[in-house]
Amino acid sequence: MSYIILFGQIAQEFGDQILVVFKNYPLDQGCNSGIQRKMHEFACKAAVISRCAGGIGKFWQFHDAIFAGQADMKSDDFIRKVGLSVGLTKDQIDTCWSNKDILAKIKEDITLGNKFGVNSTPSLYINGKAYYG
Repeated sequence: MSYIILFGQIAQEFGDQILVVFKNYPLDQGCNSGIQRKMHEFACKAAVISRCAGGIGKFWQFHDAIFAGQADMKSDDFIRKVGLSVGLTKDQIDTCWSNKDILAKIKEDITLGNKFGVNSTPSLYINGKAYYG
C-alpha cells in the first residue's frame, strides 16, 4: 500500500480527531545541504510550488500529483504542468520560484527534519515518533 493511499485512509477515518502537519524535506542538493549525492534534482522546486499551491487551497492536490508522477519529474516543465493543473497561473509559479521567503521556510523544515533524523521521503511521525511501514 502506498504512503498516499494510507495517509488518505487515516485522514478520512479520523477526520477532525487528528492534526496533520506537513513539512518539506526535499532530497535535493539545491536546497538541502544534507544531501550528499544527486537524488531528486527538482525536488526543491516542487517543494516551493507545493507551498504556493497551498496558498490557493490546492496543496494536497499538488502533493498527490507530484508524488504520483515523480518518475516523470525530470524538468521544471513537469512541475509547472502540475502546478497549472491544480490552478496556479504561470505568473504565480514564476513568482514562487523566485520567492526567497518560501525557500527559507523550506530550509526551516529541512533543519527540523535533520533534528529528528529524517533521511528519506516520505517520512511519517505520529506524536513525535517515527512510523515505519
